[in-house]
Amino acid sequence: MNKLDDSFLATKDGDPYAFYEQLLARGEVLWDADLNGWLVTSYEACKEAMRQDDVLYDSPHKEGRKLLFGGTRAVPALKGAEHERSHGWWLTPLSPKRVAEWRATMIRPIVDACIDRFIQNGKAELAEELSERIPIRVITRLMGLPWQDDDFVDTYRRLNHQIVNVLNHRTHVDKHDKAGAERIMAEGAAAAKEIEEMITPFIMARKGGEGDDLISKFWRDGPRLLDDWNLSDVMANTRLMLQAGSDTTTYATSNAAYLMLTRAGLMEQLKGANEGQLSNFVEEVLRLHGPVHLRSRHAIADTTLAGCPFAKGETVMTNLADLRVKE
Repeated sequence: MNKLDDSFLATKDGDPYAFYEQLLARGEVLWDADLNGWLVTSYEACKEAMRQDDVLYDSPHKEGRKLLFGGTRAVPALKGAEHERSHGWWLTPLSPKRVAEWRATMIRPIVDACIDRFIQNGKAELAEELSERIPIRVITRLMGLPWQDDDFVDTYRRLNHQIVNVLNHRTHVDKHDKAGAERIMAEGAAAAKEIEEMITPFIMARKGGEGDDLISKFWRDGPRLLDDWNLSDVMANTRLMLQAGSDTTTYATSNAAYLMLTRAGLMEQLKGANEGQLSNFVEEVLRLHGPVHLRSRHAIADTTLAGCPFAKGETVMTNLADLRVKE
């Protein structure tokens, strides 16, 4: 077994890229004892793993999906034709054309409103006062939720962070500590219940499917996507969108600000950039400092990857942050 002496967990609150360099030098598939799983490092091995998703791998966090989404039929939990139909549906309301339209009518006013809160101070903690405030307000506005209500937005973010922390802790609880695992999951379930109590009235108010917000569209279009479409499915997709607006987009925005502030001359270049140049900058931010580093799977059968044997049930984590083609 190609076992690491240290762990990915040691990179917490630090720069992980030096660690990734060590991984690439060690091999394509490495055992991380603290994570209790395999780290997949190379471009070729990650591509192979991701392409075998429906055959060899599945998400090990089914109970986590329930906490995060409140239902079992959000897009990440679906397979086959159901996944294709649901994923295809999302490409219309979130198409590049629609997003471009929202840039002036929705996104920029929210950005300006967030900046107005601190501009008179002459300084700001950008991660907290900008990056964390913009994405969730854009998403809640799209959903038709009270995006201008700070109490609503901040309460949701607090509860969602609590759920994510619960799932992170649950991952590292000893599998023989049943009582500890149950206690941790109960904490997450309580936070999830509170979120559902917050947003259920808004979901039920849109049940007629007559509005242009995404919740109304869920009610209107959902029966074409999945049989027996119901409140649980609308809840799952609503919370999926809220989750997306609470974490990955926030982190990507923070990474963009970090690059602008640390790369000499970059901010000045961007001030005079055209639309195409700004789009290139966004693409480079996602390439250099993507918000998702590891993507977990688990083997649903004994198999091999890059010559390494996996036993059924073992966890596999593809490193998407530093993919390079093997020389």
